[in-house]
Amino acid sequence: LSPQKKKKTGRKKLIIDDSKEILFAISEFFRIKNWDVFTALSMEEALKIVSTKKLDIIITLNFYEFYVKF
Repeated sequence: LSPQKKKKTGRKKLIIDDSKEILFAISEFFRIKNWDVFTALSMEEALKIVSTKKLDIIITLNFYEFYVKF
C-alpha cells in the first residue's frame, strides 16, 4: 500500500522575514498542515508575491514596513 497524499487545503499564506531559518521553520509547519506557502526574505519580494497571488494570510514581524510599502 502506498501512503496517501493529503489534499492541499487551497489556503495560501505568505510569510515574510529576513531570516532563512525562521522562514523555513514556519513554512514547514504550515506545509505539514497542507497550506500552500509562499516566502519572502524582503518586502520587495513580498510585494511581488502579493501583486500576483490571492493570499488568505500574510505573516510578518515588521508589519509597519510592509504596510508603508503596500
